[in-house]
Amino acid sequence: IVDCDWSSDVCSSDLAAAVFAEQVRLLYHLSRPAYSGTLAVALTTVIALAVAGVPVVRLGGWMSLVIAATAARFFFYKKFFASDTQPDYRVWARRFVAGAVAMGLMWGLLGSFVMAGAEWYYQLLTIFVIVGLVGSALILLTPYIPAYVGFAAGALVPPVIAMFVAGDFIHVFTATIVTAFSAVMLAACPIVHGTHVSSLRARFENAGLVERLTAAS
Repeated sequence: IVDCDWSSDVCSSDLAAAVFAEQVRLLYHLSRPAYSGTLAVALTTVIALAVAGVPVVRLGGWMSLVIAATAARFFFYKKFFASDTQPDYRVWARRFVAGAVAMGLMWGLLGSFVMAGAEWYYQLLTIFVIVGLVGSALILLTPYIPAYVGFAAGALVPPVIAMFVAGDFIHVFTATIVTAFSAVMLAACPIVHGTHVSSLRARFENAGLVERLTAAS
């Protein structure tokens, strides 16, 4: 921590850099349970859709992509925390966003193409699985807004388009609900993000205050 008044321009810049670094560290830290969780949810969904009659080859191809994307994300997670040097946090933030977008697109692909041919109630169940993942990501990915927006857009936009194109009442009704849900999540995203940032900022400000009081005593 830099020992100075955080209200000064120099220290405000230092504080912003320190907070951003902690945002990225928090992003990677929170992502750990998502890797195994993603694989478990994906496998369960694949089994359900296989029972529903979706071609196994199509499901197997999608599951292979999910495993590959998850493995790549976990590799970067391990590399981030194993680094002995000061990381470039903006580079690592971009890497995380790329992984989040890729995973979002995997779920978007499932919801718009892979599950085609299943009965409509299996399709709706898959959509609600995707919606649930986007909802849970509101906590895990909001330390850095682009990560959440990229994941949510990749996961929700393709299925919504596919359902509107389908044109029947059930699909259009579901697409409308998912669109409303997306709007709520996007509105909540900066609020949750602000909570993360405020908490991190307060931690640094309090640490700086303690240092100044200790030095003065």
